Amino acid sequence: MAETPQIQLRDPRVAAILAFLVPGLGHFYQRRTFKGVLYSVCILGTFFTGMYLSDWTVVYINWGKKDRIIPQACQVWNGLAFLPAVIQARRVDKIADPRILNEPAAGQFSGKLSDVTSSVELDGHIAGELQIEPVGTGFGRGYSGTFKGMFAGKHPIQGTVDGGSIDPKIAPFRERRLTFDLKGTVDFDGQDLEFNGLASGGLKRSIADWYAAPLHDDSRIYSPTDLETANNELGRYFELGTLYTMIAGLLNVLAIYDAYEGPAYGDGEDDDEESDKDVKSDKEPETPAQAK
Repeated sequence: MAETPQIQLRDPRVAAILAFLVPGLGHFYQRRTFKGVLYSVCILGTFFTGMYLSDWTVVYINWGKKDRIIPQACQVWNGLAFLPAVIQARRVDKIADPRILNEPAAGQFSGKLSDVTSSVELDGHIAGELQIEPVGTGFGRGYSGTFKGMFAGKHPIQGTVDGGSIDPKIAPFRERRLTFDLKGTVDFDGQDLEFNGLASGGLKRSIADWYAAPLHDDSRIYSPTDLETANNELGRYFELGTLYTMIAGLLNVLAIYDAYEGPAYGDGEDDDEESDKDVKSDKEPETPAQAK
């Protein structure tokens, strides 16, 4: 049987590399459009469905964690879709101590103001612009800054920040949780009232700081760990997301092989000849009477 495919494929090595980088791209390179669309839609669709189910938390790298070896070995075959996890892991490695504020930060803060010392009841929701920067050294390391926004959605509030705990800069959640002492004034029914209280909430992260970021799962440092938080908030969807992204990677292994080897059929000429021989051999020999 002939082994030459019916169509002339371009360089199979280039096709395989392209198929690894982006599912289906190697087949588009070979002008096999139908398969290119099929692989890209099915594989990328499965991958991003898994990411969506898990709130974009399941594709990440924690170097040296044994429980991540199998998922990472499967997910890596998604090519460029896995690359952000590598970049984020490298960024985290360069941070000396992720538990403290290492550089100035600013953004939209949303949280709760409580334990307030003032002439009126001020416990409630606050939201606004927070700007902070690191202060101190050693065990006294913290942060300070300013806050300006709204209390209970209708009272202008502003004050100075004296910070305590803060989440790492890079983590797979859209908000960077933190707590700090807030001292300042609030416009309460036309009067500027002084207050001193405790604020706790989240500072919005940019997508570059949360997408494909590692889950911090060292219980000696983080309590609860990011892994525990993700499992508690997502339940079975965390495991489903992991499974979907792993399946997508394994499917792309098949797509890469198909891009390299080409179609699994020959030109058909030898097949027809062998088929004719089989048909003739299956016929019963004619008797002398039948021959006449």
